[in-house]
Amino acid sequence: MNTLTAKLYEKKLLEEKAWCTDMIEHLADHATMDPQNNYAVTMARHKLVKIERALRRVAAGTYDQCDQCGDKIEAERLEILLDSEHHSCARCATAIRPTNKRMPVRQPAYGYGQMALAQA
Repeated sequence: MNTLTAKLYEKKLLEEKAWCTDMIEHLADHATMDPQNNYAVTMARHKLVKIERALRRVAAGTYDQCDQCGDKIEAERLEILLDSEHHSCARCATAIRPTNKRMPVRQPAYGYGQMALAQA
């Protein structure tokens, strides 16, 4: 990865880090009163950990390398994986999840069919 590209990713990650830090500070005061705020603070802290890990990869010069095979990750994919826990090239990601199908959508416990039966 060239220096300019590394600086670009570092800048994006630092912006995300600042946003998460601000959100944590803003919501932390109200987190004990509102479960949704508590959840948002927890998720922001988790994202902050992932951002720190990505920043260490940028500093080490390994941000654009696949965790599995060591090949370069495509630039478009790096944009998507900005703070991802798993850095993998498209080939390795396909090998891990070959069908790339969506997870099945979980049906609500009280679906339309059950509602019709209950009303009958």
